[in-house]
Amino acid sequence: MTDVAIQVSKDGISYAVMPDPLDLDADVEIKAAFRRWPTWDFGHTPLPRHLYERYLAFDLVLRILRAGDATGAIWAVEVGVDERLVGAVEIALGEADVGVALQEPHVDGAAGLMKDWIREIGEATPLPLGM
Repeated sequence: MTDVAIQVSKDGISYAVMPDPLDLDADVEIKAAFRRWPTWDFGHTPLPRHLYERYLAFDLVLRILRAGDATGAIWAVEVGVDERLVGAVEIALGEADVGVALQEPHVDGAAGLMKDWIREIGEATPLPLGM
């Protein structure tokens, strides 16, 4: 069980999964990935196209969260993102039943969000006795 950082942009979603195990004493390498918003250009859909594309965005986010075995999400939305897609992401986060921390977009995308999150965890974690 871990956290996943998700940054939503006009072009798609960048995401990064918290390393497991997490070593707060080491310089943690964060691996991020980017997925374009799914589109449907193949003819008939079971729903109107714009609705079906929102469903595909919802499904994409659920897959990211489940693949990362997420219990928490750090979520940022860049300016200018289609509100319908933001809504699909919000519904997916609710469906996945993860805790959500809303953050400002990071210049380095999801990798930057995750690095900042890990730093905050390290600062909030008390040192063992005798340290």
